[in-house]
Amino acid sequence: MVLLMASIITKTGKKLVARQFVNEMTRSRLEGLLDAFSKLVGTDAFTTKNSNILEDLEVLRLFSKVIPEYCQSYDEAEILNKSFELFFAFDEIVALGYRENVNLATIRTYTEMDSHEERVHKQIQNV
Repeated sequence: MVLLMASIITKTGKKLVARQFVNEMTRSRLEGLLDAFSKLVGTDAFTTKNSNILEDLEVLRLFSKVIPEYCQSYDEAEILNKSFELFFAFDEIVALGYRENVNLATIRTYTEMDSHEERVHKQIQNV
């Protein structure tokens, strides 16, 4: 099953961060689905009959573990402050709408990758 978007929203429905994984739908359509999501949370259906429920639960579990890995608290300001780190982690979980075979340690390794060019650039800036 293709994953269209991952988002962190408040209980009141305010969108904090959202990451779109496929370009097949317009932004307005995805925002409409996201606005309707808060009404669907009360129902038991968060997946379709065509998807693998175990894989869906695994993706949800991985997303739920990534957030506290990068954010010290669930405060709106903290989530907004760490939004780019969350986007990078979300991109490691899902590529082109499909789940990648990664775990939390792998995601952390990929997002912390070191670059020689980056070190040189930082040294030049510090001089």
